[in-house]
Order: sequence, then C-alpha cells, then structure tokens
Amino acid sequence: MEELDKKIETLARAIWYRETPNAIYQALRNVLEMAEPTDETLRAYLRDRDAAIERAEKAEKELDLLRHASPGLVGISMERQRQIENLEWTAEHDDEHDGGELAMAAACYASSAACQRIYVRKDYSGGFSFDDPFPWPGDDARPYDNKDALQDPTDEQAIRLLEKAGALIAAEIDRLLRAQAQKK
Repeated sequence: MEELDKKIETLARAIWYRETPNAIYQALRNVLEMAEPTDETLRAYLRDRDAAIERAEKAEKELDLLRHASPGLVGISMERQRQIENLEWTAEHDDEHDGGELAMAAACYASSAACQRIYVRKDYSGGFSFDDPFPWPGDDARPYDNKDALQDPTDEQAIRLLEKAGALIAAEIDRLLRAQAQKK
C-alpha cells in the first residue's frame, strides 16, 4: 500500500502544480495499475479526474499566453503580484474599495506617466472646484506630490507608473468580476 500512496501523492502533485494533461494522465495510470477497483481513495480520484485534467489544460493555455506575453504585460502582472504579496492588497482588501477608487488611482498613475495631472470637477450651488481625484489623501502611494508643477518622469519612472496603473486596473477588473459572480 505504501507504493500506491506514493503514486497517489505523485498524482496529487501533478494536479496541484498544474502539470501538462499528459503528465497527469500518466500519474493517474500509474495509480490505476496498482489500486484495487474497490479502493475508496481511487474512486475519489476518478471522480475528480476529468475536472483535474480540465484545470491542467486551462493552466497550460494560461502558461502559453504568458510565454508569448509582451514585456509590458509581464511587468503589470509582476506589479500586481507584488501588491498582493508585499502590500497585502488581496481580493478581500480590494473588495472594500467598491466606489471606483482602484480605477481612479490607476488613472492618476497613468496620467503621471505622461507628466499630466487630472482633476475632477465638483459642482456646488455657489460654483465649482477642481479636486485631486486620488482616492486616498495623504497616502505615500500617491504618484505625485501636491506641488503645482510636475517634472517629466524618466522612461524608467514612466514605465513603473504605468505598471502600477495596469496592476490597479487588473485589480478593479477582478473586483468587478467577483461582484458580478456574487450577484448570480
């Protein structure tokens, strides 16, 4: 039974690490060759086999997309991963910002890359004002300080600002998709 457990562990690892469908199929065959048909563990793996293979095929397609992704897309993806791991801007954190803050912060970062500031017009009964739309006042993550004049960013700084903007856009898209799925 110890050898069967090792083969089952190999199968589980293949599924967990989203190996190729062929690797998962081969690991499953190795389990099937050793297990008895009445083995409850085997039946559980057989029930999940098709779903596991489907997940592995999807993961293989996603990896193929990444292999052919542009450097800009890779930079955005890496920045989003940094936000999640280092800043703990997880899905739960992002879900708290359901008033468009993530999208507005992204717009502020993107406009700063072009050495531009954006403002939001606020109308009042006695007139109007143009306010800074960055959603978190006084935040260290602000892409610019409150000086009136902006300095042209270097190419490296502009790329970094755009990576942050793209990562925030991705976070907002993910948040909207989660909210949409919850409504169904």
